[in-house]
Amino acid sequence: MKLEKLAVGSDGRNRAMLSPFASRSGRNQPSNNKFIFGPSVWLRGLIKPAVGRSIAYVDWSQQELGIAAALSQDPALGQAYASGDPYLEFAKMAGAVPPSATKKTHPNERSAYKVCMLATQYGMSEHGLAAKLNKPVAFARNLLRRHRETFPVFWRWSQSQVDTA
Repeated sequence: MKLEKLAVGSDGRNRAMLSPFASRSGRNQPSNNKFIFGPSVWLRGLIKPAVGRSIAYVDWSQQELGIAAALSQDPALGQAYASGDPYLEFAKMAGAVPPSATKKTHPNERSAYKVCMLATQYGMSEHGLAAKLNKPVAFARNLLRRHRETFPVFWRWSQSQVDTA
């Protein structure tokens, strides 16, 4: 089980360095040996709150997108986020897939629209997006155009953040 390396203090709490920005994506990357959420999922049952307290383990899905939708106040981006699958919803909103499309029926389109949606939040160019998707620049340019047309409020907000900086 390799639990002997968990960083548990005398108070019974697990405190491990989260290693912010340790991954290429900029996310936290704590040690799997020292952090209770590193080992197998079934071990999370070992986490017990003190009497009179409770614990919630929350995994915020598509966090960056939710933050972008809230800060930009783009209603279309908010709608995409609220759909549960913002990447497929973006493809639907852009007319790239039918309204009945699912992750199973249109995996390639969803994948491309996911990469595009995430790339726009980090300022990726059409050349970078084309390379990431292994597609021609014209394909990436079209995806970015569709994103701008679908989420214009986000793009105005994003540009204003760049201008302010």
